[in-house]
Amino acid sequence: MEQSAGGIVFYRAARGEPLFLLMINRRGYWEFPKGHLKEGESDMMAALREVTEETGISNLEVLKGFKTTIKYRYMKQGRESDKEVTFYLMETRPQNVVISDEHRGFVWLPYNEAMAKLSYNNARRVLTEAYTHLNGLRGLWRQ
Repeated sequence: MEQSAGGIVFYRAARGEPLFLLMINRRGYWEFPKGHLKEGESDMMAALREVTEETGISNLEVLKGFKTTIKYRYMKQGRESDKEVTFYLMETRPQNVVISDEHRGFVWLPYNEAMAKLSYNNARRVLTEAYTHLNGLRGLWRQ
């Protein structure tokens, strides 16, 4: 099984509401930044590295208490492959995103708009879990 890791990246907009980072890949699907684990790398190390490589964002804080995994099958070189992706919730400060050649663009969106734009149901589930987690922490992080 192929192992990847990534991040649900957000920053606090006006009134403390989170804006989430979505990226459009070369095939035209909206997703979260993610990528393969390198040998000897932990999920979290890979998630931080991949998010930084794909977005140019380096000031990331991984929020404790949130980690979720999705599993799916996809076509790779004409045959089906299994993939498992572990996601972490990452906070940043607003800054420019510099996308890698793996993506065509990006957008920062509030929860409802991000839910509508995401291309896959499993990504919507991950976003819902992250948003629910943030709402549970609201007293700690909302200003």
